[in-house]
Amino acid sequence: MADVAELAGVSTQTVSRVANGSPRVDPATRARVEAAMAQAGYRVHRAARALRTGRTGVVGAVVSTLATVGNSMLLEAVVDEASARGYAVAVARIGEGGPAEAFERLRDQGVDGAIVVNEASALLRHTELPTDLRLAVVDSPPDDRYAGVETAHAAGSAAATAHLRELGHRVIAHIAGPESSYAAAERERGWRETLAEAGLKPGALLRGAWDSASGYQ
Repeated sequence: MADVAELAGVSTQTVSRVANGSPRVDPATRARVEAAMAQAGYRVHRAARALRTGRTGVVGAVVSTLATVGNSMLLEAVVDEASARGYAVAVARIGEGGPAEAFERLRDQGVDGAIVVNEASALLRHTELPTDLRLAVVDSPPDDRYAGVETAHAAGSAAATAHLRELGHRVIAHIAGPESSYAAAERERGWRETLAEAGLKPGALLRGAWDSASGYQ
């Protein structure tokens, strides 16, 4: 650490702050220290840092499946953003033990928090959530137990329906996801409300899963 401090022209305390991800470092100084770390071949010892800070630098991701395009793309975005901020990602797939078992596996790994991806959020409604694990849930009905991040599913579906109506189509069907999916319910709502505003009756509602085989059928 002393070598890095000398290269960067800062104190060892500043190097320590950068290594531990402290926000109390000027961006220009942080960049200089990180460049010195790279030049000196310095690597942060995550286990030692966890003992000092109580944080592991690992974020959990809870998924019900990795086989769908939506989940894979979202998980890729989580990994990219986490990596850019110096975090690693541990993935837990929900199995027969349900979300509780997935959370327990992540807690055993000492994650700093967890992100619940897409349709896995539907399984949280009847699950007792861990109080010592910070959660962010993607596409879930509002819930005081965790922070939520919502995609504008209803607005997107409404825009697509309005576009077809403007092209002169009068019978507009909707291919929906599973009934248990919050995202699917929001998309269906956008479709129905847009047709109702135009005085049109909904066309056929076809329901499937989120995989390619279901889409093909």
